[in-house]
Amino acid sequence: MTNFGITAAAWGQYKQLNRPGTTAEMKAITRDDAIEFYRQKYIVKGAFKAVAFEPLRAQLIDFAVKSVKFLHGWINRAVSFSSFASVNV
Repeated sequence: MTNFGITAAAWGQYKQLNRPGTTAEMKAITRDDAIEFYRQKYIVKGAFKAVAFEPLRAQLIDFAVKSVKFLHGWINRAVSFSSFASVNV
């Protein structure tokens, strides 16, 4: 089950449950919960905090949420800044 694009496994990891989120827990995720989940995953603990230009960061996060597997290779090819040479998403 997913809610706001968040899988039960990802929710369980985020909430440090040591198990996937239950159906009830997944159904209870609010929009604000999802925003904080993605903020933590992609900005606070992720590589996107290195992108200072907010419009670009927003687009990259949107792209990451929709296509995580594709993003890693794409961003490493698309961005040639030495401080941003390798991204682990």
